Amino acid sequence: MTNLRDEARWLISEIGDAKRLAKAVGKPQLANSAIEAGKIEEYDADGALMQIVGEQHDGTHAPVTVNGPVPPEPVAPVITVGASGVEGRWSGKFAGDMLSPMDFSHVALHASRVEVFTPSNETQLATITGELGDVATKILDAGEWTFGLVAVSKAGKWSDMSETVTVDVPDFSGGTSEVLDALLGLGSAVDGKITVDIKPPTLADGEGKPADALWNELDPVTREQVAVWRWTGTAWESLPLSETIIPKVSIGQGTYGVLEGVRLAADAVDGKTITGATVQTDKEAAKGLKLDTAGMRVYGSEGGEPVTEIRADGGTVYSITNPATGEVLAALDSEGGVTGQALSIAGESRLDGSVVTGSDPLTSGHGSGDYGVTMNGRDTLGATFMKYVEEHPNVADGNAWMTVIPHGIVAHQEVSAPDQAWNAVGGIDHARIRAVVTLNAVYGRMYQITYRTPAIKETSSVGGTIGGAAIVYSNPGGSISAGATTNNALRGSRYYLRGGGGFDQAMVTVYARCPEDIPEGKIMLGPEVYIYSGRAAVASDTNDTARWSVIVADLGIRRSAYTGRDIDSNKQGTTPPPVPEPDADPVKQYTDTIDATWWQAYTGDGTKATHSTYSGSAAQGRSPYAPGNGVMRGLVGFPSQAGRLSNATVKKIEVYVYAKHWHSSAGGTACIGVHNHGGAPDSWSSSANDVKRQKLKKPEGRWITLPSSVHAGFKSGDTKGISFLPPSSSTSSEYYGLFKGNRTKLRITYTK
Repeated sequence: MTNLRDEARWLISEIGDAKRLAKAVGKPQLANSAIEAGKIEEYDADGALMQIVGEQHDGTHAPVTVNGPVPPEPVAPVITVGASGVEGRWSGKFAGDMLSPMDFSHVALHASRVEVFTPSNETQLATITGELGDVATKILDAGEWTFGLVAVSKAGKWSDMSETVTVDVPDFSGGTSEVLDALLGLGSAVDGKITVDIKPPTLADGEGKPADALWNELDPVTREQVAVWRWTGTAWESLPLSETIIPKVSIGQGTYGVLEGVRLAADAVDGKTITGATVQTDKEAAKGLKLDTAGMRVYGSEGGEPVTEIRADGGTVYSITNPATGEVLAALDSEGGVTGQALSIAGESRLDGSVVTGSDPLTSGHGSGDYGVTMNGRDTLGATFMKYVEEHPNVADGNAWMTVIPHGIVAHQEVSAPDQAWNAVGGIDHARIRAVVTLNAVYGRMYQITYRTPAIKETSSVGGTIGGAAIVYSNPGGSISAGATTNNALRGSRYYLRGGGGFDQAMVTVYARCPEDIPEGKIMLGPEVYIYSGRAAVASDTNDTARWSVIVADLGIRRSAYTGRDIDSNKQGTTPPPVPEPDADPVKQYTDTIDATWWQAYTGDGTKATHSTYSGSAAQGRSPYAPGNGVMRGLVGFPSQAGRLSNATVKKIEVYVYAKHWHSSAGGTACIGVHNHGGAPDSWSSSANDVKRQKLKKPEGRWITLPSSVHAGFKSGDTKGISFLPPSSSTSSEYYGLFKGNRTKLRITYTK
């Protein structure tokens, strides 16, 4: 019996171990693993090999990317031509603000004698490996070259070539060698007394030369003279330029360590730091501007005492003097004190930390017992302030200013409530309130209340005024609710909503005094939207235009009501006013921008251009490098504008055209027409050619205004886009260019 029990325990243990082993084997695990004489291959979801980690086919060991997406297109290079070669610079950016891919390898600089070319290994000049951009410099033969950039991934994938740049490389070689040969040949012409070389002389170079022989040393790159040496018979000595010669030498531009002399006369001196004991703009010490260790002084044209003075030796730091009388008009001392004849302030001014509004001179003391700040003899704040203190005995005189200043925003609520509906056809749901705030209204203060309702559209198809909106508030300690008879409407806050199928939105700012306009105490307030009986409406369904909001700002103590006018302080009733007569819908001006939906380049015989150079572009003109294509042309299309412009008056029509390439580096002329095609036709045709010409740089994008003669076609829908064709099919290279299709736009300004 004991053996049977032991065997059962053993069997249960074995089964448990087997389960744990099976569970462990079934999990993905690579921690603390090693690859011995092997590799790990990564495949994508389609089974394509993407990466190999470990031993490679050539016996090396490294992570290698073998596949991946095509990199984004880089931006166009910046090409600079110099005597030492052509410099191509990449900014590190990609077209369309695309980000650098994680498998970025490098950017290759390609160049060709042909203006339109396909990048290949034969056209590649150099590589730029810096992911943030860098420069590549190459020496090229003279002539016209076209450059472009191609991004390459670690898997060897090539991007589309960037927009190209064409430059002329001049021939520097001939003139440089001729000048050098002539200089080096001077030595034999004067029996060895003058030697020209690109290195300094050595003692051995002096052997056999006569005394006083000269050695002119040239820079090995620029061939500019850098030193002159004289042979004494035993050694070479460096010769300086004579002080009598230097003033006569036209040095143009140079770099110097130290210039020493008695006087420097020049039309202009440009330097980072100019140091001197005295700097003055006039030869006479008491005229113009003078700077010295005592400070800065500005003198009038007649001399005498300085008109403006900034002292560096204590006392008055800054002063302005009347040049005629010598009287000090204004001064700033070293303690921060200011003296002057008058003070005029256009913006905000502060006295003892408190804001005083206005631009008139302050003529009374500030901080005195009566707080009597006056402007031009008029009390601006004192009486109101003292009345406020009398009405609020708990306000201490010492901190009263902090109490009366504006407190800013004291209540705010914003709520998004899209797709809300009002249905007053059956006499229900005629009013709604969504944004509500609680305000502790203080006696004697002024408040600014701003509210916004959602964009609301009538759904009952009646037109005219469909209802209104207003700020409603409760009695102290009470509450508000939609359509409640206990609500009080704030005077001046009502807005009438228009119907007719379009959206209307109330955005109103109103000012309220306490207690004249709103009661003192804790009240609730918010915007209420109500719809007249027999009408229906719905709010916008987007978060941006379906928001309710109310903001209350404390503006400080209020002025007393104008006593010369009898103001009825009774609040408006809760019953909506009668419906006014419907008004005609106002004429509004709109400006809409429409993106192009298709584009196509065509050859001279009117058929579609299929070469990759013209992919994504509309072409114009004859290329000197591809004359077989003839005078090329292009079309760009937009959706029909007939619906948009129905019953509208067209004010202006513009097109945005981006010229990504011209034959000339200086740019060219775009010749724009119009067409009536709803999509790219197999054969090119247009409704009107050359209705507008515009000079454009290489590259450049610009809004171009079309003539009013094309307005009717766009309005009727007969015109659906623009065309490109040189005038009279001209073969001049001035007109050969390519326009980027996806950047072309139409902008229409109209009233309706």
